[in-house]
Amino acid sequence: LCAALIATDSGSTQQDWILVKVVGCNRDEAGMVYEVVDADVPDSLATPRKGTKRKDLNASASSGKHFEVTPDKLLLISKDDSEALSRGEFMVKDMVLALFPGTTALYEATVVSNPSKRRKTLDYLVKFSDDTVPSRACPPRFVLQSQQDKF
Repeated sequence: LCAALIATDSGSTQQDWILVKVVGCNRDEAGMVYEVVDADVPDSLATPRKGTKRKDLNASASSGKHFEVTPDKLLLISKDDSEALSRGEFMVKDMVLALFPGTTALYEATVVSNPSKRRKTLDYLVKFSDDTVPSRACPPRFVLQSQQDKF
């Protein structure tokens, strides 16, 4: 799994981070491009679209869950929580990119409590921007370095 920064609607300037599966990769005049599908697409439908041109993929992005992204818009997701934690913990008040519960979308959040402060679970507690809930649990593998300054 990876997180990819994709346009939410064809022709839109708004972009969101979503969980994706990489299904193919191509090199074109601009460099390496990865074909990805939304992580909630069943594996049977998550096949590369051979011969599809970039503009065709982008035009169908809002209806088809296939997208093309460059390497700078992909973030690797750890295989499990222990692998994620082996890289170190985020500290309280750190800005992160975290998976919103029940979705495949990642949003900016602030760490409220990290796993070493919690005894019953390894989850982070995060406060999502624009969320009325004081904090939500998020597994460590889905808490990533904030990309706020990069894009």
